[in-house]
Amino acid sequence: MSTSAKEYSVLIYSHQPEVIEKIQNAIGPRPSETATIEYLSATDYDDVLAAVDKYSLDLVIFDGEAQPMGGLGAVRQLRDEAETIPKSLVIVARSADQWLGAWSGADAVITHPLDPIQTGKRVVELLEQ
Repeated sequence: MSTSAKEYSVLIYSHQPEVIEKIQNAIGPRPSETATIEYLSATDYDDVLAAVDKYSLDLVIFDGEAQPMGGLGAVRQLRDEAETIPKSLVIVARSADQWLGAWSGADAVITHPLDPIQTGKRVVELLEQ
């Protein structure tokens, strides 16, 4: 029996292209039998807003260490500014910063270093909710 995978659109926000690449590599193009991912990226908050307005995104992944606007502040501001927003995941540097994810309104928070199995699993859970 063949299972067809649903394609999801995921935006990754970070000012560092190498961080965007690490996040994509941790998740992969097909993190489960039921999900494939098309990635977009944004290097500043204005790009995030434009992408949310232009595309039907399923998830936005925010780098908590992004500059000049960090991912936590970007999630919170996006929740205040956009009429409809996709699910959100913030990646923070330290476990102690997870409470900031709740403050930001993110749907989920994970910490560096990214474990590919756990990261992919969490992304799929968010996408399939």
